[in-house]
Amino acid sequence: MIKNQPDIGINFKEIIDLFLDKKIFIFAVTSLVAIGSILYSLSLTNIYTSSVTLAPVKNSQTTSNMSPQLGGLASLAGINLQAGSSTQTAEHIRKLQSFSFFEDIVSSSEMLPYILAVDSWNSNSNEVVFDNDIYNDIEKEWVTNNNYSSGSKPSNQEAFIKFSKILKVTRELETGFINISISHESPYISRDWLVMIVDKINYMARKEDKEDSENAIKFLNNQISQTQLSEIREVLSSLLENQIKTVMLAEGSKDYLFKVIDPPYASEFKSSPNRSLICIFATFFGLLISLIYVLIIHFYNKN
Repeated sequence: MIKNQPDIGINFKEIIDLFLDKKIFIFAVTSLVAIGSILYSLSLTNIYTSSVTLAPVKNSQTTSNMSPQLGGLASLAGINLQAGSSTQTAEHIRKLQSFSFFEDIVSSSEMLPYILAVDSWNSNSNEVVFDNDIYNDIEKEWVTNNNYSSGSKPSNQEAFIKFSKILKVTRELETGFINISISHESPYISRDWLVMIVDKINYMARKEDKEDSENAIKFLNNQISQTQLSEIREVLSSLLENQIKTVMLAEGSKDYLFKVIDPPYASEFKSSPNRSLICIFATFFGLLISLIYVLIIHFYNKN
């Protein structure tokens, strides 16, 4: 004899009647989640994003403008003729995202507290409010036992992990423009850091090329003085001329590697969090959970 099987067919009228019967519970759960999402979203700190658009500066003293023999001779002599090239641009884009570059800018500024210990930003006074459990702004000291692995003062590596998350670098393939953005609780700090980064990477490129060219100039002058063949002297003089141009450009150009197309500014509008979106999704989630719970309990008791 076959036993009666429970009826598991879906009766939409029954479900609608069930929801209407449990409307107070569903409304209560949904309202509770909605209120919680509002309180949570209001507790989140506003984040402001500042960005800068750069264009690589194309200097004329590259190997592409020279004969293959001249470029090959320069390479054998260890002379850099790639100033302003796309290869050098790519190298410096990678460099500004590196830990060594971060250490360089951190050592010359007081960035650590503004990366790891910021609680909020006061728009009226334009002052950053620090988390007192992490950093004492009055004494300019890190609080002991602040959960950082290196002790009272966090290490540069710990700061670099967070800094890497707020720094974004992208390159447009069609135009070659480089877009750099920084997100921070203070729009003025994000702007100032971008200005510092652009100035620093241009300074490093100028310094590096200038030092390389000055060493090359000494080497070439020495070789010219020791060479009697006119053909070789002519080649060496051409190399020397290009190295002198590099030194002149490095000394006289502030935007040596990157030219600022769209400068950074302190944004008046936050980039995150999207409180409306948080509340909408949370409210929908609360409604969905309450409906599913009512259905589960109903069919469990029924069967």
